[in-house]
Amino acid sequence: MVQFLQDVNLDLKNIRGQGYDGVANMSSDNVGVQRKIKNESPKAVYVHCSGHCLNLVIAHSCSHPNTRNTIAKLKNCCLFFLTSPKRESLLQSIIMKALPDISKPKKGLVDLCRTRWSSRHDSYRHFFQAYCYVIIALEYIAYSANKDACGEDFTNVTWDTTSRDNANSLLTSLTSFDFIISFLNMYQFMSHLEGITVKLQGRTVDIIIAYHEIAEVKSVYKNILRNMDKEFSRVYTQAERMACSVKTEPTKPRTVGCQIMCNNAPAINPEEYYRRNLAIPFLNHISPELESQFSDLSIPSSKLLGLVLSTLCEEGGASLQNVVDFYAEDLPSADLFPQ
Repeated sequence: MVQFLQDVNLDLKNIRGQGYDGVANMSSDNVGVQRKIKNESPKAVYVHCSGHCLNLVIAHSCSHPNTRNTIAKLKNCCLFFLTSPKRESLLQSIIMKALPDISKPKKGLVDLCRTRWSSRHDSYRHFFQAYCYVIIALEYIAYSANKDACGEDFTNVTWDTTSRDNANSLLTSLTSFDFIISFLNMYQFMSHLEGITVKLQGRTVDIIIAYHEIAEVKSVYKNILRNMDKEFSRVYTQAERMACSVKTEPTKPRTVGCQIMCNNAPAINPEEYYRRNLAIPFLNHISPELESQFSDLSIPSSKLLGLVLSTLCEEGGASLQNVVDFYAEDLPSADLFPQ
């Protein structure tokens, strides 16, 4: 690309922006095209789709084995109910009978989006709110238990062998303490990203505000890591309550003497085990990814959106002075910008 620009007599020093997809040979800050061009023109800021950047942050953070397995189990649960009108109606009937006074019926489960990781938090919220009712429905399908909670239409419904076997398998997965603590760890600590997700995909002024808030979110995660004992204690307490509701005892995985490849940090109790081997590694993924995907150089360029007339009037310039300073050499008279 550099050679092509030189062949057509375009001066690389005049480049002020670059936009490519996220593949390493284009976007890498070490060996990518954007780095080669930035070496020639330091102000050629590389800008990646902000929403996609946030997706990458979440996707990379969820690469931890416990989190990845938890998401797979959630997906199987959603597919089990949402691919069958009969099973979905059962879950809805249980919710309606348990909450008869709600004006608007609550939707039991929402499928996990395949492409937009950042939109999955809504699915996690629905699952969290419907967890007890999901377990009741699975117990009814697998063992014909909880008939009184299912509503009159499902009192004498029979289920085929495949449905019973799948419900039994899901029950084992969803009621294990390992799943419960892994789900709450992901659900609680990723909730700080939800607000930015909406604003990065919203109007111009929302995007500008979102970039301000990214810095705040970075500091939030750093503070959580500094106070990990206290922060994780809240998650663990909630996991104990959630486990108690389905009669599950808080336990840590059994350590076998011949586990040569095990990299888990030692712990004296379940809370310490999951804090050291689940929560800390999970957060240690999020913070570096936020720093990597939302670099300091991409933020000044995004604030140029503040020059849109409606935004300029509404936000009073949207704190553009640092942008003016960054591009001072390109402006005919940077000192006159306030006027």
